[in-house]
Amino acid sequence: MAYTNKIIGSMQEILQYVVNNYNFDIKVASKLQKRKNESIIKEKDSKWNFLTYDEFKQFISVVDNKYYSLIFTFLYYTGYRIGEVMALNWNDIDFDKKTIRVNKTLSIKTEGKKYIITSPKTENSNRITDLDDNLIELLKKRYEKESKICNFRKDMFIFGNIKPIAETTLRRYLNNYLKLSGIKSKRINYNEGDSIITIHGFRHSHASLLIHLGLDFKDVAERLGDTVEMVQNTYYHMFPEKKSNTVNALNKLNENKS
Repeated sequence: MAYTNKIIGSMQEILQYVVNNYNFDIKVASKLQKRKNESIIKEKDSKWNFLTYDEFKQFISVVDNKYYSLIFTFLYYTGYRIGEVMALNWNDIDFDKKTIRVNKTLSIKTEGKKYIITSPKTENSNRITDLDDNLIELLKKRYEKESKICNFRKDMFIFGNIKPIAETTLRRYLNNYLKLSGIKSKRINYNEGDSIITIHGFRHSHASLLIHLGLDFKDVAERLGDTVEMVQNTYYHMFPEKKSNTVNALNKLNENKS
């Protein structure tokens, strides 16, 4: 990361020199940004940006729109990245096996285009996820309703239709329902107007749920489509038993010495 940023820094200096002396388009230079350590960002974010199981039940109880209730339930029980969710189509679901696959992601940050669909973020992101019975039933009901629409095709978006759901719309509904739920933020320096959680917070919430259910680093990493190292860096603070196990092991060692 440091070496990459050093190269990017040198390129920024070169491009800025060209801008100043050769009438070069400054927009090109401004596009080059140093990379941030993603694991550090996620670690800080994951300490407040999640809902416990009880908080999720409190939240979903006030979501009176079935469509958005399905989306938020899907996000909570899969932990998918928002780009992965937006890219899903009906071909990706196997209702018989109760699975869904991730083999693409959607991005809206491409200049000059509304969105593009590309390969997943990493090789680990290519995965097939088992779905719980409740979620698969909710998706079946959604499919039965959508399949009756004129000119329905299975390559239509699950969350959307011929177009994917807009992230800005989803964010607006999320914030409105969070306010109705009365859930308090876990942020230490929370200011009124800040998000209680973000859409990405559902990914952290799913990780928290898996950890609470007793899954280890490898299980969580496989479910999220992350590496074990990334999960350890991001969610170690959510494994309180790991720390207590360390102390217990040391205490046991000392007991054996006496």
